[in-house]
Amino acid sequence: MKLTYDPLWNTLKSREMKKTDLCDMAGLSRSTLAKMGKEEYVALEVVERICNGLSCRIQDVVEVR
Repeated sequence: MKLTYDPLWNTLKSREMKKTDLCDMAGLSRSTLAKMGKEEYVALEVVERICNGLSCRIQDVVEVR
């Protein structure tokens, strides 16, 4: 089982947002963003902040493959 953040990248693209916009909105560090870009684990708290910042569901951020 593997996590992917492809839904997040698609959500950002559909909203015409940059990854740096996400960092500012959700209070993410660049290193956390880099981890997500490499499909590495980030804390559920981070995913929650992203969901709150984007007003979206968890399915719009992460997917289990």
